[in-house]
Amino acid sequence: MSGHGIFLRVGAFFSKIFSTKYNPFYHLGTLAIYFFAIAFVSGIYLFLFYKVDPTQSYISTVEITNQWIGNLMRNLHRYSSDLFVVFVVLHFLHMLITGKFKRVKSWLFGIVSLIITVFIGLTGFVLVWDQKAKLLGVLTAKLLIYLPFFDPSIAGAFLINDLAYLGGIFRVTLFGHIFFCAFTAIFLWLHEIHLSKPGIFPPKKIMLYAGIFTLLISLFFDASLDVPAQDTVLPTETGFNWYYFFGYFFMKIFSVGWNWILILIVTLFIFSFPFLFKKNKNYIPVINTDLCDGCQQCAEDCPYDSILIKQNEKGEDKAWLDNEKCVGCNICVGSCKSMAITSEKIVPHLINSAGNTQHHIITCSYLKSQLNGLDLQNTKISETICVGNINAKAFDETLVSEKNKLVILGCESCYYRFGPEWAKNRLNHKRRPVIKSSVNYSNVLFVTSGQNIKKTISDFINNANVNLNKKELTVKDFSKVNIAFAILLSALFFVSIPYFSNQKLSFYSSTNRTLVLNLKYTSSPIHELQNNSSHLSHMQSPVPIISGRSEIKIEVFNTKNNELVFSKNYSPRGLRKDIAVYVYDEVEVPENIKIILSETEFPEVRHELTNIQLMKGESRVLRFLSGKLTL
Repeated sequence: MSGHGIFLRVGAFFSKIFSTKYNPFYHLGTLAIYFFAIAFVSGIYLFLFYKVDPTQSYISTVEITNQWIGNLMRNLHRYSSDLFVVFVVLHFLHMLITGKFKRVKSWLFGIVSLIITVFIGLTGFVLVWDQKAKLLGVLTAKLLIYLPFFDPSIAGAFLINDLAYLGGIFRVTLFGHIFFCAFTAIFLWLHEIHLSKPGIFPPKKIMLYAGIFTLLISLFFDASLDVPAQDTVLPTETGFNWYYFFGYFFMKIFSVGWNWILILIVTLFIFSFPFLFKKNKNYIPVINTDLCDGCQQCAEDCPYDSILIKQNEKGEDKAWLDNEKCVGCNICVGSCKSMAITSEKIVPHLINSAGNTQHHIITCSYLKSQLNGLDLQNTKISETICVGNINAKAFDETLVSEKNKLVILGCESCYYRFGPEWAKNRLNHKRRPVIKSSVNYSNVLFVTSGQNIKKTISDFINNANVNLNKKELTVKDFSKVNIAFAILLSALFFVSIPYFSNQKLSFYSSTNRTLVLNLKYTSSPIHELQNNSSHLSHMQSPVPIISGRSEIKIEVFNTKNNELVFSKNYSPRGLRKDIAVYVYDEVEVPENIKIILSETEFPEVRHELTNIQLMKGESRVLRFLSGKLTL
């Protein structure tokens, strides 16, 4: 079974509850945009009362939370943002399972949108500046300072609440949070620009009920707010939002280096997806411009905006196909009343190809396997790429006799977006080209995936009763909503959102004693370049040019037994190792310790810090200021 077939099987389960039209499984992308819009509007409200200052940000957040409407808007902002990520990921999985990732541009823009979305969420959490924000800042800094061009003092600024340093970070973070929201809108537009009639929002009823459930969880479940970031050096047990922080969980399991390897592998793998798998063969249709009358129906029906109407040298409107955009659905073949569009995959009079048989079943290629084992007398089964490419003339030829019966089997959620919808509308005289008005609708059945297909078709073919007054096509799909189960399933889903948004997780133990090494040290030079006396005086350096500096060693001893607890060498930065030494490390230590910093090339140059006592659960930051070690 194809990936799209699996998706339809799963989707049918939800259609039995929500109906085909209002099945949220078929509106994942538009639901994501809907929740993004809610988060955007509620975020504007919160911004009006937020103070962009690390000394005031937490207080302003508390003040917002203490107001009823402010708390509601904050909860709404949090949970709609969470739901945005949930539906983006579900949409991503849908594209992955069904193979639609092979459309390169849409896939790449979609992945970039997902990455930007996570970045927006992370910056939003930092702006609150509680313990959760501090944890996020420290973990992000640890990732960045692993790279040689980032200063480890970034991590130190978060740990010791260096407000002078953090003030600038906060302003940049807020700018990024707002700017990338607008940037996301641009990438979402680029993601859908190749589509004709792109779906921006889901059906109104889905928006209404999704909005009501989001409002209800915002009323009854408050978004978590940890204690202020200033309370401790290392954040111990903090709130953990799985929707945005999921990647950071691996920092609890693996080292920073392994996390970077994991990030690179996953990123390259996801971005290279469209190039790793072979594309399905596209059966590109051919337009005979001599037969084309420029009616524009093919351009109207094309789901991917790949047909344009242009004037030829005689000034006549003619259809023109962009082969690069065409996905090979061949829906345009069914759109052309003059039969000017043909395809090697589709026999122009497809239904008439049944020959002298009395009945005909035509199925979408994705549903052909569901007819295996169906044995009916005088019945022909034909397969096509999409039922949307069946021309009205072909319908007319099969239904020329009142004894002939026609069954069309199409997807609930079309792989090519509009195929079944266009086919049903043509049969119901709601879309050109239409079938003859004399057609007896009691002999025509449209069946969607998810039904008991073989039984439904057998009953229809074998039913001898004919209703000559039937004026509309019979469509067998899930048209009714099971209200009780729809409410129950929706409630379970929406209640789970706050649960995973407000988890508690510990990255640092509240019982261990932790020494954080976070310092910058300029060691003694070991190589100096001499000035070239042949150069003019203004081209000579007034001081010796350093071409290398000594490494340093930091040792931590247990003063009770003089046992070495920690020892590590650190090298100067720069290609010539002529820049200062930057240090960041986290060390679990005993209660009483002594610290020695020495230069490996000049052992006599050393700095000591003795008689240090750490209480249980205490964290201290080692720094080098004014020529000496300090805590």
